[in-house]
Amino acid sequence: MEDGITILVPCFTFSFTKTGRFDWSFGASEVGILGDWMRGVTHAVRTKHPIYSFICFGQNSCRLQDCETSTAFGEKSVFSFLAQEKTKLIMFGAEWKYCTQLHYYEEKHRVPYREHKTFAGQMLCKNVWEPISTTMYVRNAEIKPENNFSIVVDRLQKQGSIKRGSDY
Repeated sequence: MEDGITILVPCFTFSFTKTGRFDWSFGASEVGILGDWMRGVTHAVRTKHPIYSFICFGQNSCRLQDCETSTAFGEKSVFSFLAQEKTKLIMFGAEWKYCTQLHYYEEKHRVPYREHKTFAGQMLCKNVWEPISTTMYVRNAEIKPENNFSIVVDRLQKQGSIKRGSDY
C-alpha cells in the first residue's frame, strides 16, 4: 500500500443498541459484506466502537484503533479523526444522504433535533466479555425527525466536493 494511505471500511453493528452485545473479533458487519471480507486482509485491524466499528489498514490503523469508544461522533472518535485529517469518503452502493460522517457535524453543531443517548453492554474481546458503553447523538424520538441531507449534499456537489463515478 502507498505510504500515507489508510483505508477504512465500515463494519457497523447497529444491533448493539438493542442487544447490548458486540463481538469485536468475529461479529459480522450489518452494513454489507465488504467489511466482513476486509476483516480477512493481512494487517487489517478493527476499531472497537460497539456500533460504528471500521476495518482499517494502512499507516493510521493503530491510531484509529486507539480512538475512544465512549462516544460515537465526539471529539476523539473515528469520525472526528476523519474530519481533522485530509480524507476522501467513497460511497459504494449508497447515496451521499446515507453518509454517516454527516452525523459527526450534526453533533458538532448541536442540531436541536438530536440528543445524546447512552448504550451499554458487553464486548467480546479476545474471548473475554468486557463492559462497554457509548454515547451517541440520536434523533429525538419525541420530535420524530427524518434525515434529509439533500441541501448539504447539493451544496457540496456544487462546490465540487462530491463527485460521482461519471465525474471522473
